[in-house]
Amino acid sequence: MGAAQWRGGARRAARGRLGREVLEETGLTVTQVTGHAGSFDYASRSGRRTRQFTFAVTVRATGPITLTEHDDAA
Repeated sequence: MGAAQWRGGARRAARGRLGREVLEETGLTVTQVTGHAGSFDYASRSGRRTRQFTFAVTVRATGPITLTEHDDAA
């Protein structure tokens, strides 16, 4: 497999992980990733260095939103 093919496969895998994470955390279904909005590093509650990636997406429907994993962080 060539490098260009692997990069395409890695992109598809990343989009799949992003879609699953959004679905798990919000109940929304991602239909398209439209861009990378940025990233930043921070220390988690446990003190571990973490990198946050933020993406712009299109979703099938805008609600209802069901927060799960991080709803107690607000």
